[in-house]
Amino acid sequence: MRRGRLAEVIACFRAPLPLVAGVRLLGDPIAVWPAVFHALWTGALSVPLEHVLHERVVAVAARAGQHDELADPFDR
Repeated sequence: MRRGRLAEVIACFRAPLPLVAGVRLLGDPIAVWPAVFHALWTGALSVPLEHVLHERVVAVAARAGQHDELADPFDR
Protein backbone atom coordinates (compact mmCIF):
# COMPACT_ATOMS: atom_id res chain seq x y z
CA MET A 1 0.00 0.00 0.00
CA ARG A 2 1.35 3.38 -0.95
CA ARG A 3 2.28 5.78 1.86
CA GLY A 4 -0.25 8.52 2.55
CA ARG A 5 -3.21 6.70 1.00
CA LEU A 6 -5.58 7.72 3.79
CA ALA A 7 -4.67 11.39 3.31
CA GLU A 8 -5.37 11.03 -0.42
CA VAL A 9 -8.77 9.44 0.28
CA ILE A 10 -9.72 12.24 2.66
CA ALA A 11 -8.61 14.90 0.18
CA CYS A 12 -10.55 13.25 -2.65
CA PHE A 13 -13.78 13.27 -0.63
CA ARG A 14 -13.57 16.87 0.64
CA ALA A 15 -16.65 17.47 -1.52
CA PRO A 16 -19.45 14.86 -1.53
CA LEU A 17 -18.82 12.17 -4.12
CA PRO A 18 -20.10 8.64 -4.81
CA LEU A 19 -17.67 6.10 -3.37
CA VAL A 20 -16.97 4.45 -6.72
CA ALA A 21 -16.25 7.80 -8.39
CA GLY A 22 -13.70 8.68 -5.73
CA VAL A 23 -12.08 5.27 -5.94
CA ARG A 24 -11.73 5.61 -9.71
CA LEU A 25 -10.16 9.06 -9.30
CA LEU A 26 -7.64 7.70 -6.79
CA GLY A 27 -6.35 4.86 -8.95
CA ASP A 28 -6.42 1.07 -8.98
CA PRO A 29 -9.61 -0.02 -7.17
CA ILE A 30 -7.87 -3.09 -5.70
CA ALA A 31 -5.38 -0.77 -4.00
CA VAL A 32 -7.83 1.99 -3.09
CA TRP A 33 -10.93 0.23 -1.71
CA PRO A 34 -9.18 -0.99 1.50
CA ALA A 35 -8.16 2.58 2.35
CA VAL A 36 -11.70 3.83 1.60
CA PHE A 37 -13.22 1.20 3.90
CA HIS A 38 -10.68 2.07 6.59
CA ALA A 39 -11.65 5.75 6.24
CA LEU A 40 -15.32 4.82 6.61
CA TRP A 41 -14.64 2.57 9.61
CA THR A 42 -12.62 5.21 11.46
CA GLY A 43 -14.99 8.05 10.66
CA ALA A 44 -12.63 9.94 8.35
CA LEU A 45 -15.36 9.53 5.70
CA SER A 46 -19.06 9.56 6.39
CA VAL A 47 -22.08 8.29 4.49
CA PRO A 48 -25.79 8.63 5.24
CA LEU A 49 -26.76 5.78 7.54
CA GLU A 50 -30.33 5.63 6.28
CA HIS A 51 -29.08 4.08 3.01
CA VAL A 52 -27.57 0.68 2.32
CA LEU A 53 -23.81 0.93 1.88
CA HIS A 54 -22.93 0.34 -1.78
CA GLU A 55 -20.53 1.73 -4.35
CA ARG A 56 -22.82 4.63 -5.40
CA VAL A 57 -23.47 5.97 -1.90
CA VAL A 58 -22.27 9.56 -1.58
CA ALA A 59 -19.47 9.99 0.94
CA VAL A 60 -17.78 13.08 2.31
CA ALA A 61 -14.66 13.63 4.43
CA ALA A 62 -15.12 14.46 8.08
CA ARG A 63 -14.71 18.10 9.06
CA ALA A 64 -11.13 19.34 9.34
CA GLY A 65 -9.51 18.30 12.58
CA GLN A 66 -11.80 15.34 13.27
CA HIS A 67 -9.53 12.82 11.59
CA ASP A 68 -6.13 14.35 12.38
CA GLU A 69 -5.51 11.94 15.24
CA LEU A 70 -6.24 8.86 13.12
CA ALA A 71 -3.20 6.79 12.30
CA ASP A 72 -2.85 5.65 8.72
CA PRO A 73 -2.16 1.88 8.96
CA PHE A 74 -1.13 1.96 5.31
CA ASP A 75 1.65 4.45 6.09
CA ARG A 76 4.21 1.82 7.03
